[in-house]
Amino acid sequence: MSTARTTELTFSARANGYVSLTKPDVSFLVLMTTAAGYYMGARGPVEWLHMIHAVFGTMLIAAGTAALNHYIERESDRYMRRTALRPLQAECCSRGKRWSLASRWAIAGAVDLYVAAGALASGLGIVTCLSYLLAYTPLKNAPCGDVRRRLSRAIPR
Repeated sequence: MSTARTTELTFSARANGYVSLTKPDVSFLVLMTTAAGYYMGARGPVEWLHMIHAVFGTMLIAAGTAALNHYIERESDRYMRRTALRPLQAECCSRGKRWSLASRWAIAGAVDLYVAAGALASGLGIVTCLSYLLAYTPLKNAPCGDVRRRLSRAIPR
């Protein structure tokens, strides 16, 4: 096997890891909702370039939020079968780059939304991102007590 082939496979695995960080199935639904909302809210003819920028900015915020969510939940994800193969647990992505990359995606999305759709759209994107990360994510485990302790006893290693 040649070295070029090995490098290519490594790059492919790394790229797949980064893509899976964005939770593409959930993010796709967010983008469809954004495009439909833009289309239905347009007065007169749709400005397609403007709509593409709004969807692109939303895509970046959604991708950054999903990747930051992976980062925040990395400890509890390790113990659940459903989430044990997520990219952070499977070590597909470099630990040093993931927080920085996810933050850059979210910030770039907010800036793109600000430029393309205005301060309201950008502000709503930022509020959604922060509420998901600072309220929803921590509260998922709140009623269950110490999730790691319970799951570590339930799953044989």
